Amino acid sequence: MKKRMPYTPTLAVILQEGFLVKSEEEFAPNYILTRDAQRIYRAKLVGTVIRKRQVDAEIPIVSMWIDDGTYTIQVVAFRETCDMLEGVQEGDTVLVIGKPAEYNGNKQIVAEVVRRVPPEAELVHKAEVAKLLREHTENVRKAYEIYNELGLTAKAKVKAKAFNIPDQLLENIDKLEELLLSETEFESAAEELFKEE
Repeated sequence: MKKRMPYTPTLAVILQEGFLVKSEEEFAPNYILTRDAQRIYRAKLVGTVIRKRQVDAEIPIVSMWIDDGTYTIQVVAFRETCDMLEGVQEGDTVLVIGKPAEYNGNKQIVAEVVRRVPPEAELVHKAEVAKLLREHTENVRKAYEIYNELGLTAKAKVKAKAFNIPDQLLENIDKLEELLLSETEFESAAEELFKEE
């Protein structure tokens, strides 16, 4: 049986600014690589529903957009998960857990869990995210020092282990550096193209 990835409490802006990484291995899940080198396989968000619509009466797909105060993100429910959205209305505060995806350059969440929650749940969620980010930031800072000194090498992994930094964080930094370089190259090429016009 395939192990379900844990969810990561996060904010919509973190997902939108991150990179969707499509797995090259068969049956391996896609994930968002955030700009602070964190992998998010399943996201937990809390926000206010600002819009909801049934895409097509014939096809069981429902979309809603939630705003968590940092960004607005689309949540999509397919087939049997559509039932979770039945009682949800615009203005409700909801907790959403789901897999990140991307459509037309915008991140979205494919819903696995959608629950109405009291409005104060959004503040509790933001406090939880802030605590996790503080803890992660210290690890990332040390991991970047090791990465900048040794790269992604066996020696770097040994040194990271001595500081209780997981190997995956070094791998995340390496992948993030690659994606940031590609993004910079793309932006430079686009600027050159517009200069020519």
